[in-house]
Amino acid sequence: MDLIFSSSDEMLRLVTQLLDSSALESGKFELNMRPVDLGTLAQLVVHKSQKQAELKQQVIHISQVGEGKSIVMADFDRLQEALDNLVNNAVKYSDKGREIWVKVENETDKVRFEVSDNGPGISDDELPKVFDKFQKLSNQPTGGESSTGLGLSIVKQIVEMHNGMVWVESEVGVGSAFVVQLDAAAGKAGESDFQDRPALSSSRRPSGNADSIESPS
Repeated sequence: MDLIFSSSDEMLRLVTQLLDSSALESGKFELNMRPVDLGTLAQLVVHKSQKQAELKQQVIHISQVGEGKSIVMADFDRLQEALDNLVNNAVKYSDKGREIWVKVENETDKVRFEVSDNGPGISDDELPKVFDKFQKLSNQPTGGESSTGLGLSIVKQIVEMHNGMVWVESEVGVGSAFVVQLDAAAGKAGESDFQDRPALSSSRRPSGNADSIESPS
């Protein structure tokens, strides 16, 4: 049953990527900007990838660095899609039993969302191509998942529409880290945007004190 749900989720994600790519190309991709708590959004996208991670016996750690909530002005649904693509990619391209780290970091006037793994890494010659449309690199999904080659290009376009930046740091045999940086917003997000949740732990690669989503052994 889990495999059926996972396959249907993957198919929905592929269809969404194709539709969104078309909308972005045609200029019909509109943003509904409002205050969003990036820390809460991070928890939501991690939860969405939990089932696939469990099937691959992976552990996703999530942590937050800095005081207060991580408020940004964003289109909640579009930004969720971008961050979901990054977490899903980490699950998709990491081997069975690997660990994935999701971190939200508050800076003076910026908020960062980072997804890192201890997967195969990306070679220097392929790094410049990572965010290109329809770009499929030498690394392949490790669980038979599908790929359109559109996910990361959509991430880049959505982030840039939010006046943000996205980049990747990687080393072959060590792993990769994808980072999204957005302007911090003044004020607080409304209750309609999210529910208050407990504060997250503050280590990048947490031990026992960070929230983790773990698969059964």
